[in-house]
Amino acid sequence: MTFKHLFLSTIVSLMLYAPNLNAQLPDVEIMHERRGDKSISFTYRKNKPGTYYLNLEFPDLKNANHGDYQQILDHDFGNLTVLRPINREEEVGYSYTFSYIRGVPNPEVHTTFKYLLPIKPSQTARIVETTQQNAITAQSTSVTNWISYIITKGESFSVHAMRKGVVVEVSDATKDSLSPDHRNSIMIEHIDGTYANYQGVKAMQVAPGEKVFPGQHLGNAQSFGNQKYRLDFYINYIYSEKFEGNRKNALKNDEANFKFLKPVFYTENYTGTIDSGKEYIMEVTEEVFTQDFSRRDLRKFRKDPQQFNWSN
Repeated sequence: MTFKHLFLSTIVSLMLYAPNLNAQLPDVEIMHERRGDKSISFTYRKNKPGTYYLNLEFPDLKNANHGDYQQILDHDFGNLTVLRPINREEEVGYSYTFSYIRGVPNPEVHTTFKYLLPIKPSQTARIVETTQQNAITAQSTSVTNWISYIITKGESFSVHAMRKGVVVEVSDATKDSLSPDHRNSIMIEHIDGTYANYQGVKAMQVAPGEKVFPGQHLGNAQSFGNQKYRLDFYINYIYSEKFEGNRKNALKNDEANFKFLKPVFYTENYTGTIDSGKEYIMEVTEEVFTQDFSRRDLRKFRKDPQQFNWSN
């Protein structure tokens, strides 16, 4: 998403308007302030949880020198940069544009991380791998190497987090008219820049911004099609070769893709990638459960494992 703003030191314009109370706030807002020393400070505010990548450009500067600016936004708000006047007796004239995308492009993905199956411990599920490119992603970017997994059962089953992370999107199909197949979905961001996506979840138990831990109950599988209950789940991340050479243009032209991961799953008597159509039994050990834990998490876990819903 790209925005452009123009500010001249000799012109001040005001616009009066009636606010649209139903208007949705942008994911990221950029604020700027002229300070007493005639410099211009830029700050940001995020209106949604999760990490964003920002590109800020200054195509027309007067009485200031400043190159393009990129920053990973991993806090709710913070400082960006400052335009300082070359001649301290004169004001700075400037225009700026900014673009952002959810996620960190080309993150250092932990490809050998052991994911849990998204079901209860000791529960069995037949898992089917699909490569159909028939999903609409949350960011309207391209899709490459689509890999998704499906669990289908005759009755509803509980859905659980495959890995520790932060909930960044919860889509309720009964309220969200953009949902293409009337199925609820949950997106969770992981520390290595990957995202776990769970589609087909009812009675959702989590909210945006909430931290979740492995095995945490997210909700229950929704009915799908012929009255069976189905969960679709996959792991992806932002990737584009264009970002390596010219990140700002790739961002501006929406040329960042979702790249899909073929995860390693930890199950009973087997650790590895899914063999489509086979049955697997969900199992978890303390070592696997705490893979992503910070030192603080580990101290709390040693003191009281029950607060993490650890039952083994």
